[in-house]
This record gives sequence, C-alpha cells and structure tokens, in this order.
Amino acid sequence: MGPLVGAMASGVENLHYRFASMTTFVITASGLSAFGIGAAFWGLVTGLVIVGFDRLAKIHSDRQK
Repeated sequence: MGPLVGAMASGVENLHYRFASMTTFVITASGLSAFGIGAAFWGLVTGLVIVGFDRLAKIHSDRQK
C-alpha cells in the first residue's frame, strides 16, 4: 500500500500534471481494453494526449498576449 500512496502523491503534486496523471490512473485501473490492447497502454496514451493538449493551449495563450 505504501508504494501506491507514494506514487499517487507524486502524481498529483504538480498542479500542471494533476488531471493527466489522475486520468491515466483511472483508465489504467478500469481495465479498459480496445482493439486487443490493454488498459495500461490506453492510460499512457490518454495521459500523454492530455499533456500535449495542455502544452498546445499554453503556447496558444502565450502567443495571444
């Protein structure tokens, strides 16, 4: 139980990555399987996509200033 608590605390420590890390955890824990590919893969892909969109939104907002 200790390693799980430590990993969760580290994952949500940084506010910028909090949503991506929690979405990754929820999808991975859900057991979602699509196209014969397991939940761990889809969780990582979803987390990376969210981080990518967040970075694009930040770049776009910086350019608007």
